[in-house]
Formats: sequence, C-alpha cells, structure tokens
Amino acid sequence: DWTGKLKGLLGKHVDSVPTRLLKGQREAYIAAFENPVDTNSWRAEHIGKWLETACNSMNYSGGEKLRTAVDGVADRLIRLQQPDGWLGSYAPAYRFQNYDWKNSTGKKYEPFWDGPFYDLWCHYLTMGGLIRCYETTGNRQALDAAQRIANLLIATFGNGKQDLMLINHDHGFGPGVGVLPVSKLYLLTGDGRYRDFCRY
Repeated sequence: DWTGKLKGLLGKHVDSVPTRLLKGQREAYIAAFENPVDTNSWRAEHIGKWLETACNSMNYSGGEKLRTAVDGVADRLIRLQQPDGWLGSYAPAYRFQNYDWKNSTGKKYEPFWDGPFYDLWCHYLTMGGLIRCYETTGNRQALDAAQRIANLLIATFGNGKQDLMLINHDHGFGPGVGVLPVSKLYLLTGDGRYRDFCRY
C-alpha cells in the first residue's frame, strides 16, 4: 500500500530533513563565498550539497519555507558569481583558472590535500546544486550560473590549455568528477561544448 511516503525509521529520518535544512547552517556555508580568501580548503563544497538536498526534500515533502530558503540561496549565489563564471571561496591567485597546474607535475599525492586543489571540486558541487535548483523550481538564472561555471572550465582546461588531470586531488578522482554536472548540462541544453568537454 504505497502512499508515496517512506515509513518506519527511514521515513522518520527523511521527514526530519526539512527541519535540519532550515536550522541555519546554510548561512555558514555561504559565508565562505562572501569572503573568498582560501588557499587550501573545501569549505565551498557544502552550499551545493545543501541546495541539492533542499530541492530533493522540497520535491518529496513540499513546504513554502523550504522553497523560500532555496530561492534565497540560489539568488545569493548568483549575485556572488564573478563575471568570468568563477564562484567559490579561494583567493584570486589560487583560483583554478588562475593557477599554473603545470607546476603540480612534481608533487606527490601524499598528502593529497597539499595545495589549492579543492576549488574545482567545490565548483562541481555548486554546479550540481544550481542544476538541481533549475530542475526543481524552473529557475533559469540558476541554470545560467551553472553554465557560466562550465564555460570557465572549458576556457581553462582541454587540449592546448591546462591539463585537468594535473590537479592532484584524490589521484584524479576529484577533477574527474566534473563529468557529472557537465554531462547533465549537455542533456539539459544540447550544447555540444559540454559533451566535448566530458569526452576530453
């Protein structure tokens, strides 16, 4: 007798998600974007996770408060995005499009966190949240923001440009995760540049 709602222990925990999302941690997550000074951090990964989870929870349980919070977070992120598409927590010299990744060739993966390697990773998660926001709410500006990030990736990495796999984050897993949001952009927009980047 499926009602569209989970029951038991799992249902109890899923039902608690909207309350947890609204408790205010999003303020701490987005603060990293408002004062971008990082040189080695993954603080900026969290707001994308929050946004994607909030959209999924809103689909499942509804609620005006959650919709208001989703709209607010998306709007703030969009306003913080730089003209070139960058949207993160790193200081200018350490941003993925400004960093000379060729200097990473002699570095080892131990410790794998030794360097500004998470800026790109955080962008992937932010893209995922913005894309899910578009899919859930129809917010075209959120999709446009995700595309601007992808366009910056394409301008920075590829044949004859910087080598994405020189970002020594988790032995290539970190930079490779970009295939997920960028392929989704291809499916949503049909823009062949995103398909070609995924093939690269």
